[in-house]
Amino acid sequence: MCHSFEFEDVRKLAAELMGRLHPEVMFPLIEECLERATLSRDIPKLKACLFAICSSLVIRGKESALHPVMIKVRHFITTVLLWPCLDSDEVLKAQHGCIDCLALMICSEFGISDTNLPSSQSSNPDTPQKKSRLIEEVIDQPDHATLQSNAVAESVISAVIRSLTLQQETLPFIISKEPHSSISDDGQKTSIPMTFRLCMANVLISACQKISRSGKSLLSSMTLPALIDFVRVSDNPQMRSACLQVVFTAVYHLKSFVLPYANDLLRLSIDALRNRGLAEERIVGAKLMASLMASDEVVVKEIAPNLMDAK
Repeated sequence: MCHSFEFEDVRKLAAELMGRLHPEVMFPLIEECLERATLSRDIPKLKACLFAICSSLVIRGKESALHPVMIKVRHFITTVLLWPCLDSDEVLKAQHGCIDCLALMICSEFGISDTNLPSSQSSNPDTPQKKSRLIEEVIDQPDHATLQSNAVAESVISAVIRSLTLQQETLPFIISKEPHSSISDDGQKTSIPMTFRLCMANVLISACQKISRSGKSLLSSMTLPALIDFVRVSDNPQMRSACLQVVFTAVYHLKSFVLPYANDLLRLSIDALRNRGLAEERIVGAKLMASLMASDEVVVKEIAPNLMDAK
């Protein structure tokens, strides 16, 4: 008889092998399994499904990301992210798996290939995160216009940004009147709770950490302008702090690809340091300024004339 930890290892191996199957074979099976696991809140089975999906995204990229079943996968992920944690470590692990799965979908939207990708371990919901969360190579890269022409309103990156920056007042990815959904009434009319918005911030953080070099410019251009504008006008200190954390992570990982927004980011960090509100906001502002000053030489040269304002 297998011990529990041995059974979990077998389950992970089976999930990884499942993720290597052709999407036309894997996704119909995953859809049924993921639905049952979500409705019954079977956490081990749910994590195995997420691991298989992440493996498929890492191996096949856009081919998996654009599969029709992904619409339902996003729906189930939204459902899991709405679960109350109640200090449940297992639920939190499942939600971290959902966050990483959405982040890999974003990377795949940009045409990620099967080279220079995060290892399968990094997309494993059971793997401890090396960086703390806020709440507790590309071969054929599409240009900006191409991505927007692919129904941007339905893309993961757009829905995540809209949810985070309050441009969208209803839950993303929800299939209206989905049978047996754990979301009450019509999901299209359900407002977005704060905890879900913070999860969306974590999705962008994870995407910045996972994106390959040739996807960094597009990720920067789609993410930073919206977040900069939001932080400037938002009167919610918790959401400002969350968005500043995303911006800091973007500067740290995207390097010179933040150059067009360098001075705006510097002003954002100065404003955060001058803010008398949340201490957390001032701390993230200091980290953002330090990251800009330690960035690539072109970024440092760009912000150098404005550094006197930081005194």
